Amino acid sequence: MSTRRNVLKYFAGAIISSAGGSLLTTGCSAGLATLHTKIRHNTILVSKAEAPQLSALNEILLIYAAGLTTPIILRSIEGQGVIALSLECTHRGCEVRPFPNSLECTCHGSEFNTLGEVVEGPAIQPLKKFKVVEKTNSWTIEIP
Repeated sequence: MSTRRNVLKYFAGAIISSAGGSLLTTGCSAGLATLHTKIRHNTILVSKAEAPQLSALNEILLIYAAGLTTPIILRSIEGQGVIALSLECTHRGCEVRPFPNSLECTCHGSEFNTLGEVVEGPAIQPLKKFKVVEKTNSWTIEIP
């Protein structure tokens, strides 16, 4: 028996496949803005000039930094500002994929909302959230 989510994913995949290879790029996070950086003094500094998309609600920036096993996602959330979440699933450590209104683990099917809270298991813990300090021209992500 198919769930509504599985049916929607099937049709989304069919639409993308029928559009041809011009829409596809390599990697799980195809088409998402990405920043490769370093952790300095247990923080990641993101210049607002490097991430102009975050001025719009629900936009995403993927951050890859040496020393992290999975990327961090920065997302602008109404009423929350910019939040930072680990993309490591709390069930078995697989990398979670960001979607416009959710984060989904393709290994075992866990689903999280845009705040990283569990919507559907097997995961029972929310995604790890990092403190974000906003300044005039940047965001600082604190890495414990």
